[in-house]
Amino acid sequence: MQHQDKCDESETLKLAAMIGLALLAFLLLLSGIFYKLRMSFLDGPFMIFQIIEKDSPDIMVQRYGSIITQVWPWLAQKCSLPMNIIMLVYSLSFNMFYFLTGAFLYKIRQYRWVIILAFYQIAFCTDAFFWPNNEIHQGIAWLAATAGLWFFIEHSGVKYMGFRMLLAILLTISLFTHPLMLPVVIFLVILFVLEGVFKLNKREHQFILLFIFLVMVMKFYLSTNNWYDGAKFSILASQSPNKWLQVFNSHAMHSFVQDLFSRHWVAVFIFAVTLWVLIIQRKFPIALFMTIFTLIYLLLVAMAFPDFKRFYIESQWMPIAIFIITPLVFNFHVFENKQRIVFFSLMVCIAWLMLMPGAVSMFQARYTRQMEILNRMETKNISKLILTDVPDQIKEHIILPWALPVESIILSSASNTVGRRSFLFEQPERATKGTSIFLSAFENLDISTLDRRYFWLNNTEDYVVLKYSTFMNE
Repeated sequence: MQHQDKCDESETLKLAAMIGLALLAFLLLLSGIFYKLRMSFLDGPFMIFQIIEKDSPDIMVQRYGSIITQVWPWLAQKCSLPMNIIMLVYSLSFNMFYFLTGAFLYKIRQYRWVIILAFYQIAFCTDAFFWPNNEIHQGIAWLAATAGLWFFIEHSGVKYMGFRMLLAILLTISLFTHPLMLPVVIFLVILFVLEGVFKLNKREHQFILLFIFLVMVMKFYLSTNNWYDGAKFSILASQSPNKWLQVFNSHAMHSFVQDLFSRHWVAVFIFAVTLWVLIIQRKFPIALFMTIFTLIYLLLVAMAFPDFKRFYIESQWMPIAIFIITPLVFNFHVFENKQRIVFFSLMVCIAWLMLMPGAVSMFQARYTRQMEILNRMETKNISKLILTDVPDQIKEHIILPWALPVESIILSSASNTVGRRSFLFEQPERATKGTSIFLSAFENLDISTLDRRYFWLNNTEDYVVLKYSTFMNE
């Protein structure tokens, strides 16, 4: 009877995993369809620019796992492929990694981790789909591959040292890919102790837990001492008890609750189902742990990221999907009706798809605005432009303007026009740097140092400074 239950659970998991893998394939397709929108927004074009200029992947703040996506635009530019192909390759590289990870997990019959990886991609993701560069997503994929391979080795009884070394490397890459991997791994470790997956009296598991702890300590130390992640940890460490109490009434928390029921209600549904499953099995400690850990994580995110930009904050919320889906898939034996599982899985995917048109239209409007400015620059024969007095409505379309110089030069490179064009908003004081200077996102670069295949820019004219209304109406 017990063997039959396990077979039924495996078949149910397999069905859900098939739908999850199909979802990952569909997201890969979307990453190709919308590559221009994704790769003309902030970090996507910025990283393309950096990779081409440095002629190498550009790993930042020890987030080494991002090499898996950065290597592809680097190879594409090595082959001197057109810019639009480089943009396409880079956009595809993220979701190709997730799909191949899911396919690998499915192949080794680790269906739970296929479901976890797929649900992570959609539970809190709408606008964030168009900002794929946050390394936390790659870290989750590395972790899913690590955990799935470990479960496979545990159940197959393989004892080769080479596999143990591979697991250690994969886990280290996963943890180093993003600081938010720390709470994710902490959650999984505690959950697996409570579920009995990790047995504290087993020497091999003690060694694994010690290794995880040491890698986490190393990652925490390095993160707190780098320029970017260290600033976030400093914000958390410097808050008074009164500030922590006020975070419940913060804009970030209000926005989360509002979006939870307007955009991410599928996550609410899954959370409720998971609680129900845990309660009917009398796993009260796990239910309580999941709830409290999720709340604590949400408070930390609200404190560390008080400014609400949906594309950004969604990426910080996405690890919550791991907290609410993992206890469910490890208690899947509760579900015996395969047709019901298929129905609910499909409804989750369809519900997410229904939320996407709003995000698509917003980023399409942004791209259209960028191209409108570039086309007008071509008409006016302007190669370098600073626009001032930009209306608030236009700024809202742009969302964040810091990457406009590299976004515009990459879009002009992809359009196959003669010469390259670049524009930015405000900062008219930067126009005095000289005719041979490119005003990049964070620095001023000599035009002669730019890669002439992609970024040839006029070096005999100053930046033209115009009011937005004057530029658009003349």
